[in-house]
Amino acid sequence: MGHMGDIQHPDVQEKINDSMSRIVAAGRNAGALATNENVASYTEMGVRFFMTGAGPWIANGFNEFVANANAAK
Repeated sequence: MGHMGDIQHPDVQEKINDSMSRIVAAGRNAGALATNENVASYTEMGVRFFMTGAGPWIANGFNEFVANANAAK
């Protein structure tokens, strides 16, 4: 496809979405790499298995904690 490492490229996203639709239409369990930004659209497509890294979730929780601690000063 010529978009190595660019999973957000429209051509790549089109292929991913087409693949997910075909998997779900075949009655199989589709899985995807999920983020806060794409989990809702994948769920609407019928994707039921999600993989994600813990780093962003940990960082977001820590940033929220720091903000709450700073607000309490």
